[in-house]
Amino acid sequence: DPPVSEEDPPVRRSTRVRFEPEVLNYDRLGGANYVAVAVSHRPDMASVVEVDPEWVPRTVRQALNCPESEHYEEALHSEHSSLDENRVMEIVPRPKDKHVLGCLTLFTKKRNQFGEVERYKCRVVALGNKQIPGLEFHDTYAPVIDKASVRIFLTLSASLGLRITQFDVKTAFLYGVLNEEVYMEIPPGYRDDLKGTHVVRLLKAIYGLRQAMQVWTDTFSAAVQEFGYRPLPSSPCLFIKKGGGHTSLLSIYVDDGGLATSDEEERQRLMEFLCSKFKMVDLGQMSYFIGMEVQQHAPSRTIRLHQQGYINKMLSQYNMQDCNPVATPMTQCDTIYVKGTSQELTAKERALYMSMVGSVMYLQTCCRPDIAAPVGILA
Repeated sequence: DPPVSEEDPPVRRSTRVRFEPEVLNYDRLGGANYVAVAVSHRPDMASVVEVDPEWVPRTVRQALNCPESEHYEEALHSEHSSLDENRVMEIVPRPKDKHVLGCLTLFTKKRNQFGEVERYKCRVVALGNKQIPGLEFHDTYAPVIDKASVRIFLTLSASLGLRITQFDVKTAFLYGVLNEEVYMEIPPGYRDDLKGTHVVRLLKAIYGLRQAMQVWTDTFSAAVQEFGYRPLPSSPCLFIKKGGGHTSLLSIYVDDGGLATSDEEERQRLMEFLCSKFKMVDLGQMSYFIGMEVQQHAPSRTIRLHQQGYINKMLSQYNMQDCNPVATPMTQCDTIYVKGTSQELTAKERALYMSMVGSVMYLQTCCRPDIAAPVGILA
């Protein structure tokens, strides 16, 4: 027999790339502005002592135990009330021969054009990636207004001298009726005493379902067409109505809507009609729409678009808030190089670079076409 070594054999370890969990990545989340005290090995058992402005809880437990718990608890109760008021689901005993979807409760902060928190939001989301095709969903296609159509909407409004206002539909996806039989686990924080023995049957569409967007789009389109608006053939999310010497334009991006009209009575009638169909908030004159800041100047019939808030947030995220501005995006003599090209970029560095380019590309797509050339070179 070979002699037995007194030393332990070397431990075999995986060579795969490991990333630090985002909940513990203090450098990226602002250093001392974000402190998490782990009381267990489970991330959802961590309690947050000091919260970074961009931090949002990932679980109901975190939401109810963080410094902003009062706001998140109010958002959670508001979401559950919306589910009950709209009769979105009914609690039933767990079926033995039916597929049951999982669900999550997500939290976020909705900000204005200055980056300030307007309100805290909560959404119950179904795990639609587990839906069975042909049984729990069929068609999923739904049109979404693109940036070109938004610019057409704003250009026509300015040229015709129309006043643009905006509105927000609360819990938009909860208004579409489902035709399929879909079951889901009871959402976290909602009737926890019945978990395990009972589930919910979805009567209406809910966030996360594959057909939710299509059901909501069809529901809203049918409502505005009932009021006399007609969708443009080239953009189904842009509607127009003519009559009484006035022209009115209506655009919708998921749950954010814009209305341009010179007839105040028409605006009031439409808002009253939509409020009878959906739970809505009239936000008044448009100032911030799908990530773009809108400044209207009625006397000159001009509209200025910019994303100053988004730019400041992006610069702060990538630690470039102290960089020096330049007069032109790029000159002919500029060259692109990477420091230390002798070494291949790590997976983290590649992900960071792609994230930076993607952020600038979004800015270029929205309202900065002048930086398209350098963005294309960087991409």
